[in-house]
Amino acid sequence: MRVFKKDDGGLTAKLDSPDQGASDMPIPSVTMTDTKFSFEMPAINASFQGTLNQQKTEAAGDWSQMGNTFPLTLKKVEKP
Repeated sequence: MRVFKKDDGGLTAKLDSPDQGASDMPIPSVTMTDTKFSFEMPAINASFQGTLNQQKTEAAGDWSQMGNTFPLTLKKVEKP
């Protein structure tokens, strides 16, 4: 997942899913506050709702897709 700041100050992102052979899937709705990180992907009926750690380097929460919910932790990494 790559998160980008838009010209208007909002956030957008793209997601790769190698297991599904998909790359650069658009994430049009991304929200980040001091304590929360969330996004929605209507094209695949999916969303993520997470809580940021104090350093804002991890978001622990739930991935929901097509009626199923799974725990997921997203971690910030440096660009390769």
